[in-house]
Amino acid sequence: MIDVIEKKSKWGKVWKVAIVLFTVLLSVAGIAYSLTDVGEAASSYEKNRDRAKSLGLVFDQQSAELLYHVAPVENAFPEIEEPLKAMRTLDDTFSEPGEKSIKHTDAEFLQQWASHSKEIKATERLSLRKHYLRNHAVRGPMFDGSPEYGWTKSLVRVLVRRCKIAGTKNDLTTVARLLPCAAKIAVMLDDDPNVMASLVRASCDVIITAELRNMVTFHGREPSWQTAISKVLTILDKPYDLRPMIKRQHWTSYHAAQVFLGAEKDSDSFFQENRVQFLMLRMVPRFRYATLSRIHEYYNRQLERYPTDIRDYAMIEKDAANAGQFINQETFSFSLAGLVSPTYVDVPKGIHRNVVSRYAVSEALEILRRKQDPNDGLPLKGRFANDLDGKPLRIKHLAKGWIVYSVWKNGTDDGGVVTKGLQNDYVVDLSPATMPMTRVRVTAKP
Repeated sequence: MIDVIEKKSKWGKVWKVAIVLFTVLLSVAGIAYSLTDVGEAASSYEKNRDRAKSLGLVFDQQSAELLYHVAPVENAFPEIEEPLKAMRTLDDTFSEPGEKSIKHTDAEFLQQWASHSKEIKATERLSLRKHYLRNHAVRGPMFDGSPEYGWTKSLVRVLVRRCKIAGTKNDLTTVARLLPCAAKIAVMLDDDPNVMASLVRASCDVIITAELRNMVTFHGREPSWQTAISKVLTILDKPYDLRPMIKRQHWTSYHAAQVFLGAEKDSDSFFQENRVQFLMLRMVPRFRYATLSRIHEYYNRQLERYPTDIRDYAMIEKDAANAGQFINQETFSFSLAGLVSPTYVDVPKGIHRNVVSRYAVSEALEILRRKQDPNDGLPLKGRFANDLDGKPLRIKHLAKGWIVYSVWKNGTDDGGVVTKGLQNDYVVDLSPATMPMTRVRVTAKP
């Protein structure tokens, strides 16, 4: 009997010690929690949520689908899918999974091109539509990729190659017919408000601009070619507007946080593969509200600070970098918010670089169109004259002749020198044959 009493007494002491330890642990946890920024972030949840709604940020699939709502007769995508599939094989960079791409000589390319007259006519007709939007009605918020993006890029590349071949034969008729078609398809791509669509549009912009640069050099003195080149430059000049992308991407981040913290469900493999590591966070008081508050604030900042002049790509790039620094803070309330909210500074940065390269082509074309002495500086002012480093685009005379150039990727003025494999200046040549000078300064005035 005494043994039983002693055992009960010992167990009683154990439970007392356990309770004391548990109380101490809770106290330590409470102190640790109080030192985090969770409470502060959670207290701003309703304010940030309401602001997000007033800015038009997307919270659900129904709202997302409104971003894709256009009249069917204005949408090129449903009908262009077959031409995309058929003509992608003409692209030397295209290959099916597990296969190698097939290189075509110009003769082989032209032979295959002739067999796609039906698809070519359909592409020309559909490029006149107002929109290029694939159906997202059954897509979830995590779905951003699509093989059609790659097919569209291949189509643009094929059209540009056909124009390149035509240019070598001084075939302006083919160029004037097909290059505007490629440009119209390219600028419609980011009707689709997600990151991938904007990136593919930028890639297509680069492909077309590179060919326009060649045409300025070899045909820029001829008025008929000037008109054709100018038309394509005008099409490509449609401004990039990243605001719909920001609104839609808010849905992706918001939904991902809700799923990981148990407030919503999603069968996507991404969530199934990563859910376990976030289970403990569900137990932290008010952590979900703190996370959602940070997400709302991140996207609110991007829209609130988006410049009135949507062509101010330098400011958009700067604001995107600042927003990225905000969401990537290392305090506790940002731990999940930063993971589910990607930063986009590379998107406006790439767009800005591409647009300035195109402006260099526009400046060069205008010099030739006006028959202007390059010593007199840039003919186009305002945004067309601005280089990536905040200075005017450069005009310079080299041994090979006059050039217009941008500092381009590395942001450094390398004197108009292009080295294969390096990210130095983007140069548009004005050959001596097309632009003879009676006087030459080392560098033209801006």
